[in-house]
Amino acid sequence: RAIFRPRTFQRARSRLPVQMLLLAGILLSSACASTPSLSAINQSLVMKFEQGGLIAKETERGVVVYLPSLMFDFESADLSPLAIDKIIFIAKISNQGSVAKRAIQVEGHTDAYGGDEYNMHLSRARAEAAAEVLTDYSIAPGRIQTAWFGRSRPLVPNRFSDGKDNPQGRAANRRVEFVLLNP
Repeated sequence: RAIFRPRTFQRARSRLPVQMLLLAGILLSSACASTPSLSAINQSLVMKFEQGGLIAKETERGVVVYLPSLMFDFESADLSPLAIDKIIFIAKISNQGSVAKRAIQVEGHTDAYGGDEYNMHLSRARAEAAAEVLTDYSIAPGRIQTAWFGRSRPLVPNRFSDGKDNPQGRAANRRVEFVLLNP
């Protein structure tokens, strides 16, 4: 038979919230100490991609990955074997740890030659070709978003300041970028 002692009960009840708060604080601080920040995770991703021969940078959207070797031929959406290898590398890195839950936006671009409608169609074909390789190498289709920008977002000028054609600039603008979006 239990004996109810109001004084003991009152003392135990008043200590309980303090003890619970202390325990919650300890658990929270240890969880924060062991969980890397988003910026730390992104910087680690940048390093991994750069070690694989890619160009990557952290932005407010996430980690943007450029493939220096993934410049398309003029009026083409065909991927070279080297480009496919680099995309497979992106897929492998993108399926590791907490990054495996992030959406990946694949963005297609063109140079400035041709009409707007044609360039939008071509940049879409480029983004979809790269996205298809990602799905072929274990990236869930639901994680992939495609976007196409035609000639609206050049990396470098398509023409020199004197108005002459810049073939290297145009080649650099025929590209696909991958963005591992921040959660």
